[in-house]
Amino acid sequence: DERKNHRKPNQRLEDIGAIAPNPQPRRSATDEGMKTEIPVEILKAAHFTLYWAMVYCRNYTAGRSANPRVVYDMMDSIHEIPNILDQWGTYDNNIEKLRMYFGCFDHKKWNKPDDLIQAPDLVAVFNRKLDELKK
Repeated sequence: DERKNHRKPNQRLEDIGAIAPNPQPRRSATDEGMKTEIPVEILKAAHFTLYWAMVYCRNYTAGRSANPRVVYDMMDSIHEIPNILDQWGTYDNNIEKLRMYFGCFDHKKWNKPDDLIQAPDLVAVFNRKLDELKK
């Protein structure tokens, strides 16, 4: 049944197996005093790129023939971005890692010539916005 994984009103995500119960919180770099300040241009460009990815997914899934694998690949690509921004400057959390994750979404794989909505190149979206903000 297609609807078996949909939750009912007031049903917790843990109860349908959508997320693990009681997930362990990640250690925050701020707890250890190692975090560095993220440049505001990078933060704004990353937020804009996440926004663009979410708008694409919303618009893409509005069609009846939407392939759920496209949305899965997009979300798989961007799910670590908030954590990278939160722990900026620790371990390997830097601009190259942001670009690597944005680049994990292979827009060319999903774009078809007759698609009304083309999958975005998230690295290009990020770089364009960053260049615009640095001017």
